[in-house]
Amino acid sequence: FEPGVEQYDLQYDLANYVEQIPIPANAEIRPVQLDETSALREFLEREFPGRWRYDTMAKVDLEERSDFVDALWVDDKLEGFSFTQDSSHRFPIAGGVWRQSLGENWGTLGPIGVSKSVRGKGYGNALLSESLHGLKRLGVRNCLIDWTTLVDFYGKHGFVPTHTYNSYTLQLIS
Repeated sequence: FEPGVEQYDLQYDLANYVEQIPIPANAEIRPVQLDETSALREFLEREFPGRWRYDTMAKVDLEERSDFVDALWVDDKLEGFSFTQDSSHRFPIAGGVWRQSLGENWGTLGPIGVSKSVRGKGYGNALLSESLHGLKRLGVRNCLIDWTTLVDFYGKHGFVPTHTYNSYTLQLIS
């Protein structure tokens, strides 16, 4: 077996979250409206065609709503998304499966991502900040970001590791 990259679950009490990252003048961050789900699907197919696309669109269909996905619009083009969950969700997935251990005012964030064309320009931090404030406005306290390697990125927003996962692979010879 060969060791892989360590992954982490991160948590933070959003009652303490005050970080406010400015949104660039040419951008807007807001929840996806149901009539914008085709733009969301196109963005995900273009930038994140694998599991993130599948999980996000399947969740929109299951919940019959899309307001838990924050969209980053840059010059009127969808260039980023942030997937959140809280106690109002009927079908929690991913980090939401830990809702009982997170407590009554639970929430999760992730996946989150921006298009290659806007990476490294501060849009991701602004999207993260806005999504965390959105969860806080909903009353979320204990927020989980599951299975990530980005401890430093999320750590700037107060998140700390609570679980570490060590993955291993076995190369099979046929």
